Amino acid sequence: HFFGISFFSPTSRAALKMSLCFDEKFLEEELSGFNPVEAYVRAYTDTQKTIDQLRRNLEEYSTLQQTLERAGENLSLPMMVPFGPLALFPGRLVHTNEVMAFLGDNWFAQMTAKQAQGVASRRQLKIQESIATLEKRLKSILSKLQLAEDLQGEGPELSSTVSAG
Repeated sequence: HFFGISFFSPTSRAALKMSLCFDEKFLEEELSGFNPVEAYVRAYTDTQKTIDQLRRNLEEYSTLQQTLERAGENLSLPMMVPFGPLALFPGRLVHTNEVMAFLGDNWFAQMTAKQAQGVASRRQLKIQESIATLEKRLKSILSKLQLAEDLQGEGPELSSTVSAG
């Protein structure tokens, strides 16, 4: 009892029972707008978009790997330094072997280009694993979509079989 109210009184049990029971007509109305084929098509396109984005990220990491490889070869690089809008003079870009790497959750670490290559390659492996998992999910969604399309074509026969059984 809590302040004189019993949580398992007969009236609360009846209310709980009524809330757990559902009206078949209400359920039929709720499910009348549900189309499993559309749901699977939407899931398929969303998963495909995610895979495409991950593949773009993988390409960006490949470009980053190449850039880090070039930057890590020298401690400084010659370049033409802009001096105002019209003038350039020869100079050197220093500390090309040092990079600031994003570790996650707004944390950064200063490391060498070689260490950053290791971080990038580990991230590439994770992305490849994610792509493989999503491709498996894509195959599963496709098989479920085909099954839903087959069942949707057999709508009246299926409902008579279920109601008879």
